[in-house]
Amino acid sequence: MSNTLEFDRKTWHNKIMQIYSWKQIDAGFIRTIKESNSLEYIQISKNLPDEALEKINSIFIECPWLKFRIYGMFGEKSFDIAGLSEVSAVDKLRIEAVKNSNFENFKNLDLLSNVKKELSRFELTLCGNFNIQFIDDIAIKSLYLLVEGGKIEFKNNFWNELKVEELELGKKAVNYVNLLRENKTLKKLTVFQAVVKDLSPYENLNLESLRFVNTKLKSNLSISAVSEFIDSSKIKEIYVNERRIK
Repeated sequence: MSNTLEFDRKTWHNKIMQIYSWKQIDAGFIRTIKESNSLEYIQISKNLPDEALEKINSIFIECPWLKFRIYGMFGEKSFDIAGLSEVSAVDKLRIEAVKNSNFENFKNLDLLSNVKKELSRFELTLCGNFNIQFIDDIAIKSLYLLVEGGKIEFKNNFWNELKVEELELGKKAVNYVNLLRENKTLKKLTVFQAVVKDLSPYENLNLESLRFVNTKLKSNLSISAVSEFIDSSKIKEIYVNERRIK
């Protein structure tokens, strides 16, 4: 079994993917899932009936460590966020949302806080125009935010008041680092899939750990500038692409 398991309206497969019908979910299937050491995500890419989501929820009741991934929805009507009330046992949620002139697959994303009040981990990939203020209404321990493009909206104090212990910012979301200066809750920050042109936004962050993953430091950052940042920073540990430099 790979690290993902997808459910659809019917079972089908090709050389790349193996998709299962949600109707196959039973005690034996869940037992096989529990015994897997590699599985990380249970995922869907189409709108499924409430009965299907209830079946999928039975997996998370037995396997609360798994993540529920929702993506795609191409050729489908916009995903019904309210349907997530049927997967109440999900504690780790990943949504990959696209919204542009051709696709509005997650246009009601801001309704998530109506059905999910608490998540230990929330992974959100955005491409399009979205308001993410709803995140402030969900108790989240670990937040992953990857912004591919579009316009992301939030209130002025959103980042300083964000109550998460761990935050991962990727691609264009890295631009929000300079808005975290007064955040008192954040302990771990990971920056990934980005180019860091300036270290000054990181200088006064109240962190225990800072990690740069799959990230390039711009050539205009001299060795002395990086060394000065490391020496003056109050951050306890700093990693650059898996290498600890402090």
